[in-house]
Amino acid sequence: MSPNGRVLIRTLPLSDNFGGVLQAYALQEVLRQLGADAVTDVSRSDRPDGLRSWGKILIKSGVCRVPVLQRFAPIAWHRQLIRRDRARPIRPFVAAKIRTVRIYRGRRPRLDELSDVTLYLVGSDQVWRNAYADVRSYLFDFAPDGAKMASYAASFGRDNLDEYPSQLVEDSRALAQRFEAISVREAEAISLCRDHWGVDAVQHIDPTLLLTVDHYQEISGPSADNLTRKSNVLSYMLDPTIKTGAYIDYVARVLELRRCDLLPPRPARAKSLRPDAAGVPTVHGWLRAFGDASFVVTDSFHGTVFALLNGKPFITLVNEFRGVSRLSSLLNLVGLADRLLVDASEEDIDATLSRAIDWADVNRRLEQERARGRDYLASLVAWSRSSHQRLDGRCAAS
Repeated sequence: MSPNGRVLIRTLPLSDNFGGVLQAYALQEVLRQLGADAVTDVSRSDRPDGLRSWGKILIKSGVCRVPVLQRFAPIAWHRQLIRRDRARPIRPFVAAKIRTVRIYRGRRPRLDELSDVTLYLVGSDQVWRNAYADVRSYLFDFAPDGAKMASYAASFGRDNLDEYPSQLVEDSRALAQRFEAISVREAEAISLCRDHWGVDAVQHIDPTLLLTVDHYQEISGPSADNLTRKSNVLSYMLDPTIKTGAYIDYVARVLELRRCDLLPPRPARAKSLRPDAAGVPTVHGWLRAFGDASFVVTDSFHGTVFALLNGKPFITLVNEFRGVSRLSSLLNLVGLADRLLVDASEEDIDATLSRAIDWADVNRRLEQERARGRDYLASLVAWSRSSHQRLDGRCAAS
């Protein structure tokens, strides 16, 4: 038990999502640098855990892989097994770099894990998107009365609450009003908090941006994945299509660079999985790929983040399914809204390629936002150790 108590971070489960894992690492690392004893909850309130969970996985795996039975398996079973398989290369980084805890065993929280928690902190990632998470648990509905609660760069993933049923809007409003400080990642989220929850919020950058590129270069080291190649157009696409593939080929042709795909195609069925999660990079290899690239094309929020951190010219292609607001909010913040393309023509791409990025201005803006975010977290850490019940205003002013 920590003499100063612990900071409990609650974020989305760490699986096959490189950005999700790195934002969890970054938030915990910054809190550690600020002197906090932080742990990250990796459990879910809406899914079983333990032996029951493993039993279900074994059944699903058997049904999805046996030729006679696989046609009866729901597509959701195949997707779950594919996600688990593609998470294999990521797990060593999580085990080595992120201190984790499981608050939920089954559907009830373990109250014994909360005895020395002095600050409940939710964020970042799309923790308040109803399609992705049990929102109530990411507003700490399990925390005891009087608990100190705050968020850092929490995201709704959208610019509306259309995914929220009316009862969830009502419940989440009551839960959010117990928070002392609310920090969100997207500009649109400020109005969502005000209009639907009746609370004030401030905007901060994603936790990954709180660390510098030097930090990531130090932890990435040389790649052992054979995925990174100098002088390439790095393609990092979460949802590749024939159209986006044509865009990437066009960029590579214009720049006279070869194309390098960071992720292998995602199989449609679990029967196609191989024992070694072939082609999926480790976290170290993923980081090195962005450092080695000459140009980046991505439909990913965190792909865009690491292009910015590494000072790589880039194009971000809109992925409507995963949400646009987080991309537009980030790029507006650094003055690069014109790098976000929707249904681009070759002329649009040519125009974007011809525009140089003022990296001095981008880095100046990032450094200002980095300082604001770290000051806000430092205020939370100091507040969590005090006996006062209210913040001194520094968080709200950050």
